[in-house]
Amino acid sequence: MQWRHLGDIRANKPSAAEWLDQLPKQNWVQCFNEGKHWGHMTTNLSKSVNSMLKSTRHMPVSSLVEETYFKTAQHFAIRGRQTQTMINSGSQYSEVVSDAMNNCQQESNTLIVNEFDRHNHTFIIIKTQFPFQTARPPGRLRVMLQSQKCDCGEYQAKHLSCSHVMATCKILIP
Repeated sequence: MQWRHLGDIRANKPSAAEWLDQLPKQNWVQCFNEGKHWGHMTTNLSKSVNSMLKSTRHMPVSSLVEETYFKTAQHFAIRGRQTQTMINSGSQYSEVVSDAMNNCQQESNTLIVNEFDRHNHTFIIIKTQFPFQTARPPGRLRVMLQSQKCDCGEYQAKHLSCSHVMATCKILIP
């Protein structure tokens, strides 16, 4: 799809295509960024900011800037208190990350790990059915620990261990 769009750009505006050719592809094409696009999807971030400023949409620019400043300051104050509480309680990870890791840990118990290439740390994971879940076909995924990749894509996108990586690590470190 990226090449088709780039072809359209080349046909309509060759100078823009030349300019894009000079940029590293991982900086402007999502499929090349390996999940490291500043931790956010651009559209989601803009939608988030847009919804935060919804009430100021029809105000003068100075009011918009002022509202942005105060809402941002308020957000940082709230998040700062939450972080300080988390640190004081001895938590190593945020609640969201802890919950995600616990869910992956539970799901990893339902996976079967087959050694594929132990020398290169590549394993095949067989997904089984959860006992209380609607029927879904079992599947196979590949985990490549050395290159930090999993076929599910979650490991690369979130930079957190997915259930497949956790299951693999369980057999490596009993």
